[in-house]
Amino acid sequence: MTPVFEKENIETLIDRIHDFDSQSADEIIETYARRGQHFLRNIWDKHHKNDD
Repeated sequence: MTPVFEKENIETLIDRIHDFDSQSADEIIETYARRGQHFLRNIWDKHHKNDD
């Protein structure tokens, strides 16, 4: 089960985590996405904009 927190708090935390542990941050983003929660997409895009 995904914990329930304010989306703004999750976004802030994931963005900060991504600065020093991108793999863990990506795993969290992917977990939310698999569960139909796509509000972290902007953070994913921000950190993967050069992955083409």
